[in-house]
Amino acid sequence: MKRRQLLSAGTGLVVLAVGLVVGGVEGTVDALATTLGGDYFVLVALGGAALLAAAPVVVSARSATLRQAETPAPETTVDRPAAGDGFDEAVSAWRFRLPVVGDAARDSVRERLREAAVGTLVRTRDCDRAQATRLVAEGQWTDDREAATFLAADASRASTVVTAVDAAARLQTPVEYRARAAARAVARLDEQGGR
Repeated sequence: MKRRQLLSAGTGLVVLAVGLVVGGVEGTVDALATTLGGDYFVLVALGGAALLAAAPVVVSARSATLRQAETPAPETTVDRPAAGDGFDEAVSAWRFRLPVVGDAARDSVRERLREAAVGTLVRTRDCDRAQATRLVAEGQWTDDREAATFLAADASRASTVVTAVDAAARLQTPVEYRARAAARAVARLDEQGGR
C-alpha cells in the first residue's frame, strides 16, 4: 500500500514538473501543439497523465481498505411469563386437586399466598408483620369468606355446600376455587392500598 502511494505521488510530481516545464517555455508548448496536432491534444495528454497518476490512489481507496463500524443486531422482545402463570399452573395441576396426594402442593400454594397477604397487609394497612400474620390466621384480613377460609390457620375445614356449588359452576374443585379467591383478594387488597 505504501508503494502504491509513493508511486502515485512520484507520478504526480513528474506530471507537475512536465506541466511547469512545458508551460514555462513558450516554444515548447507551440512545438508540442504542432507535433500532436492541436492545443487540445496537449491538454488530453496532460489529463491522461494525471489520470494515470490518480489511478493508484483510487485503487487504494477501495471499500476493502475502509474500516467502518457495524450496527449491532436489532433488539428483540424477550418472552417472559405473565404474572401469575406459575400460580395458575400450580392450582390447575391434577396433584393440587387430589385430596390426599395434593396436600404438599396445596400447602405450598397456601403458604405463598399467606406470605403475599401478610406482605400486602403490612404495606397497605400500615401494620407490623405480627399483626398482619394474626389477621390472616384469624381470617380477618378480607371480606371474601372463601379467601379468608383458605388462608386461615384452620384451613383444613371442609368445604361448605355453597363453596362446592360455586366451584362446580366454574368447573373447579372447592380447594382450587378457594385458592383463586385468595389470590384475587390479595390482588384487590394491593390495588386498594396503592390508591
